[in-house]
Amino acid sequence: TLTSKLSFKNKYVRLLSFVFLWLWRKCSSFFNKTQNKCVYSLKKKVSAPGDIQGLYKRLHEKFPNLIYLDMSDEYIQWRVDGNPYCSYRLYCLYEKNILRAYAFLNIQSKHIAHLSDFTSEDETTGQVLIDKIITDTKKAGFGILNYWANIKNELCLQSIGIIKKKGFIKKKDSMSIVIKNLDQSEMGFDCSELYITGLWTEGTSI
Repeated sequence: TLTSKLSFKNKYVRLLSFVFLWLWRKCSSFFNKTQNKCVYSLKKKVSAPGDIQGLYKRLHEKFPNLIYLDMSDEYIQWRVDGNPYCSYRLYCLYEKNILRAYAFLNIQSKHIAHLSDFTSEDETTGQVLIDKIITDTKKAGFGILNYWANIKNELCLQSIGIIKKKGFIKKKDSMSIVIKNLDQSEMGFDCSELYITGLWTEGTSI
């Protein structure tokens, strides 16, 4: 009948549309990854002294009230490289010779890794960097990858938005008391201005 023919035709068109959409998404994902590989390069150390400070200088233009650690080479040498308790891995994402994103991965157990610091100039560079970190941690056999940050801070929320797309979930943490107990009227600034990451609080253990 005419009805059955039209019904079959509609189903056929929908099936072709679904296949075309699936192929388009796969091709787009492949070309985006290929393009990112050509545009960005990943390094395990900074290319030049002051690269991380240069990134923060650009971020400060975007977030003028941002309060953050002075990530000088001397500080990193003391806080990260010379840390007797924590073993850190540094990830640096470069676009040509410009640092666009970086991360410190803290490893204190065989199964859990901590993103002590995950900072990117924008969402695109953040996604490229977190993809590499997730791939590395999976290959190394880690079952959990943690990230701790100030959920009131705009730059932290940018990072949280990036990693949430990769399957990260929110969980309650007793460390929230660090923010809640501060008297903002006496401090002279808002807690939302503090770009707090794991590097602010990590000591001998997490």
